[in-house]
Amino acid sequence: MNRQMILMALVSSVIILLLIIPALERPKDEQQPANEGAEVAAAVEVETEPTSKILTTGEIDKMDQIPPLNAYLEPATGGMRLVLDEEESPYVNSVAEDAMGGLSVHLVEREVDSGSAELGWVKQYNLVAVRPDSAQIDTYTLYTEKAIDHSFYPIVKLLNEQEAMFISRSKEGDAIEYQLAVVHLGNGRIRTMPSFWRIHSDNEDERDFLLSTHYESNEEGHISEVMLTSYEGKRWQMDMESFKLIGHRGQTYPATGDAGSGGPPRPLMYPTPDLERFAYSFTEKDPIYISNHFLVADSKSGKVIKLFSIDDSMQLSDSGLVWNKESSRFFLEYAKKGEEMGVGYDSGPVVFAQQIAFYDSNGERTRVLHAAKGERLSVYNWLDEHRLLVESYRPVQRASGGWSKGDIVYKEYDVRTGKLTAYRKEQDAGKLANGETVTLRTAGGTYDSKAFVYVDHKNKKIWTPDVKGRTHQSGGQLYIDVSDADMQQYIFEWDDEAKSLRLVYSTSSSEQQLRQALGDWLMLEERGESSFLYLNTKPKPELNEEGLPVFSGELARLSGNEWWNENRDTIISLPGNEIRAQVKSRYGTLRIRSSEGELEHYKGARQYYGRYEVEFTNNASKKISLPSLEKVALELGRPVGEMKVLSFDGFDLILFVTHQRWFGKSYDGEFTNVYAYAATEDGRAMPLTFRYASPGGIQLADSIVGMVDTETGTGSSVQSATLQSYMGEKRVELVWTADVKTKTLTLTGLKDRTKEYDSIRTIVERYANRLEQALGLTDIALPEGKMDKVKLRSLFTEKAWNNPGFQRLKTDFAKLEKAGTPSRAFAWQPINARYDEHGNIRVTFTFNLFYAVGWAAHLEAILKLDEYEWTFHDFGMLETEYQEGYKELDDNLGMKGYNGLIIPDALER
Repeated sequence: MNRQMILMALVSSVIILLLIIPALERPKDEQQPANEGAEVAAAVEVETEPTSKILTTGEIDKMDQIPPLNAYLEPATGGMRLVLDEEESPYVNSVAEDAMGGLSVHLVEREVDSGSAELGWVKQYNLVAVRPDSAQIDTYTLYTEKAIDHSFYPIVKLLNEQEAMFISRSKEGDAIEYQLAVVHLGNGRIRTMPSFWRIHSDNEDERDFLLSTHYESNEEGHISEVMLTSYEGKRWQMDMESFKLIGHRGQTYPATGDAGSGGPPRPLMYPTPDLERFAYSFTEKDPIYISNHFLVADSKSGKVIKLFSIDDSMQLSDSGLVWNKESSRFFLEYAKKGEEMGVGYDSGPVVFAQQIAFYDSNGERTRVLHAAKGERLSVYNWLDEHRLLVESYRPVQRASGGWSKGDIVYKEYDVRTGKLTAYRKEQDAGKLANGETVTLRTAGGTYDSKAFVYVDHKNKKIWTPDVKGRTHQSGGQLYIDVSDADMQQYIFEWDDEAKSLRLVYSTSSSEQQLRQALGDWLMLEERGESSFLYLNTKPKPELNEEGLPVFSGELARLSGNEWWNENRDTIISLPGNEIRAQVKSRYGTLRIRSSEGELEHYKGARQYYGRYEVEFTNNASKKISLPSLEKVALELGRPVGEMKVLSFDGFDLILFVTHQRWFGKSYDGEFTNVYAYAATEDGRAMPLTFRYASPGGIQLADSIVGMVDTETGTGSSVQSATLQSYMGEKRVELVWTADVKTKTLTLTGLKDRTKEYDSIRTIVERYANRLEQALGLTDIALPEGKMDKVKLRSLFTEKAWNNPGFQRLKTDFAKLEKAGTPSRAFAWQPINARYDEHGNIRVTFTFNLFYAVGWAAHLEAILKLDEYEWTFHDFGMLETEYQEGYKELDDNLGMKGYNGLIIPDALER
């Protein structure tokens, strides 16, 4: 029996004795350590002064023959790339990274020729510091070592904006020594503590290795204390302010897992955030399994404060103990064995809890929260020292197996009073007057939970996104890293001003991985390469002298196909005085009215060309004539077109787009001329001039070319509208700020959305093919082949599958197939696809219903990412094209009633 087994047997014996013999209960200051016979030593402080030198192992005397690391920054799309040059080395890689504020550091390991015939190739460690805002890079040589045969996972941590901590190793004979060191990011000076761990390769420490690090931060957010633990349960504590090794280090607290058995190693020590105490979860006899026995101990003295247990019939959640930030309380989640639900991981199950037990810092249980009958609970996170946000839900069996959380009700739980208060869900985050973001207690640590929530504690309201992933916070910015089953990675940013999610980057997750966030910058590791992409999430476009973005594309009025100049017998002249578009705003009604001689393209879409009068009737019934629109082409999907109204302080902004016909559009959308008007609270109305900076100077236009398939919105602090257009090959978002006094809409913001729409296109085109198969279409080509029917059905929620429009198409296509005349319908490119504020994709799927005729049908949809798979979450309205002159276009095609068919159904998130 090895030392670990003997130790665990002794520990288990003590636990049993202490739990069953009341007489052993002692005052807290008299309790003994967990291991009988273990000596409780006083805190040890090493007074040796720190060194200041370049670290080198004792076997290496010269470093001047080793070529320096060649690290440099080069321009890259969307930012810059850090390149670690491999020219002088067969291996170079960043093995650890960290970031703070606008600074990031890379601990770089490389193999280099020492220049010594005796030593040959050695490992050298360098630190590369990057400040992306100023494109500054600095490289520091840390230490060099001859290859050491002992498991080592390098560590680097920024203590503050000027210093970085790392662990160095050296070897003297058969002894390996570990030291904590700090490098100053300026002069390169290195301070080292005395060795905290000395290992002889021929003893049983050989299988031990550093496993975890824990940090305490001071009020300035700088690291003031560090705790290191090893796989075998050793523990070291360092005071970074006095730069001394402190605390009791005699007792060991082994981790769980065994690399040889498939169970990944995981520490079972849970320090308080201030590192003053820790809780420990004992393993079973087989250390791969975690027991229901615990202790709480003092970190500095090693003194055990409390031993306690959970009923062995209960299964604890693998998430372990979770302390509050104040280090005064922790909780445990558990469910009855055999009823865990949740999900199983290599290290244990994450349960859907039936009970949550709360403890004070002494390990005394203070309260237990029980789930209601048929429901389960999960703690989302602590809200403050005494309150938590709790999820309450009914488990739902997944079609593909396993469990998920049903509709979640968020509740606030106060440990002091035991009071549980439900929060009301809001669909619009902007309605939360006192909102703040609350992230998941650990990144990805709570199964099937949202990555973050937006909470108004005062009014007990909550808004939730629909994305589940890992959060990264830096400089007030919150990013969410999400992946799907097709190895696509999506990085969203929470826009606190607009109160919505915004996709900032999308890539194949097999190629790049998000490592750190630095304010407006993201650091992505480029796998297979010795390089990192630094991506600017808020790139600044070229600005003119006025500070306006320079638009280098074409915003001139669109002429398109000039059908009115062709000699067609289908073109007729109309008498005029017809309302072609109108809208009612807060301050009156705006109408676009045709003049005599207006031309109409006969049949098909409602296409018009001519001169149009613009009139505004205010709330006092006063009619105001505005400048006419000359030589304008219209394409309308309805007899009377629509206009968009955006309300601002003291006026409404009205946008009129000339091409409103959905049918015939593709994913890339359709350009349209956009006109802008303002209606004021004093009853006036006026056209607005578009004003923007171009390479040739300031341009003025009565209308611009935009995209009709865009969401037009407003910012909360500026009076602006958002449209989209193309700038060369780039799809861009344009922010136009209104000024009623100068009667202008000025281009004040420009963002490149090309990556976003490329990622959307990949998804929605694939799902258009899957929708074809689900509808039973046979005269189609599926690039990826047919999907398994059970798997295909699992991509649809019950709500989407039972949508009346979807079922109408599916039923009629099946009738044609049964009659031996299968439909020749097929999917066109989806249109109007975009990410919404919750992280879902909203899209309209389009079908050519009759191959020979070319009739189109549109079905609105929401795609939601659920357990790494995009699903058809809901379908909305089904609308088919209307063609005048065809009373029953479907008489000979077996599908009646499809000419202008509308089956309304509201999309539900």
